[in-house]
Amino acid sequence: MSIGQPQDRRKAPRFSTRLPVFVNRCNGQTLDASTYSRDVSSNGIYFYMDSAIDEGTILEFTLSLPPDDVLRIPIRVNYSGKAIRVKALSNGTYGVAASMESYGFVGEA
Repeated sequence: MSIGQPQDRRKAPRFSTRLPVFVNRCNGQTLDASTYSRDVSSNGIYFYMDSAIDEGTILEFTLSLPPDDVLRIPIRVNYSGKAIRVKALSNGTYGVAASMESYGFVGEA
């Protein structure tokens, strides 16, 4: 790595994909915000929000994965994690890099 180059802090490969994300809660408060992802990895996600949140905010969100070949229905996964980085973007929205620390499938007992 050269001096002055930003260090890549990713722990797992990211996949550029636009998937529906529903942010359910921020720091225990109901939010109910629909948005979409820019990229996803096995332990993190980058998505967009219309309003700023603080780095370190505890998040609960649902990620809708594309339908599988057998059931042909979208797979929805609930995650809890936290905002690692939040960046104001030129279009007035915010980019949020969040950890995905625990999960459960929607409808799972």
